[in-house]
Amino acid sequence: MGFQVVEHFQDSSMPGFMPGEGRSARQPSRPGFSTPPVWRLPAPLRRLEMSDPSTAGAVIDQLRRQPVLIALPPVYALLAAPTADGIAGLNRLKRRLPGKNYGTAVGQISNFWNLVERSTIPFGFDGPADLEASRDIFFRCTVAGARAETPVLRAGTHQTLILDEPYRSLMCEVEEAFQREADPELFGGHRFSAPLITSCNLSGDPLGSITDKVRASSFAEDRGVGLWVGGAELSSESGSYPILELEASGLSIRRDGGSIRRREIYTRFGKES
Repeated sequence: MGFQVVEHFQDSSMPGFMPGEGRSARQPSRPGFSTPPVWRLPAPLRRLEMSDPSTAGAVIDQLRRQPVLIALPPVYALLAAPTADGIAGLNRLKRRLPGKNYGTAVGQISNFWNLVERSTIPFGFDGPADLEASRDIFFRCTVAGARAETPVLRAGTHQTLILDEPYRSLMCEVEEAFQREADPELFGGHRFSAPLITSCNLSGDPLGSITDKVRASSFAEDRGVGLWVGGAELSSESGSYPILELEASGLSIRRDGGSIRRREIYTRFGKES
């Protein structure tokens, strides 16, 4: 599987391209001679399966250097460390447009629930229990003041994805591994170490989220992804996961999909849209 070398030569945002490399990293050229720049290509793409016992350790090791591509049942996604370096890695891979924020893929539900402002919880909503029973949904919740803006907060809200097994167990291991590196400034003063997650595509791509292996492979090669985690069985409902926003008056749909309107959590707490 080859790399598209032209892309790597032109894009200084690529992982593996070091600012200052090139003529300045070598001996000065003699008058009348031009010295070609030095370029560093990324390492070959490594592929692992969710069923491989070594996958969790490999993902954690890779996240300390670069985001990881993971094949989820409805969509291909990128995981990153919940740190400034993880955010920078996603920004480079996705050529992130301004005004975008990253979500997380929660491991321990209680760790996320401890972030949520209690005044925004609807009556009768049993936080950890109701969230635990609601898989394959993003929940957007208020975790800080309305003026809080960070790469993971928008107007004080943050959204986390609750996955089903075996992915949820992987997120638990990643979350535990990065506990010491949790950055309170990212989460409005809270320490939260769930991995960042976002769609595997260039920011603003008119084709949208990647749901087929051919496009995912092209993205991995073009952008220099180092680790691919596969093994997902394709879902009949492909595309981005739905988003429900938790408000005192109930749950609002912020992104439809995944038969969300028929889900038990929405039939109990959903607001008329």
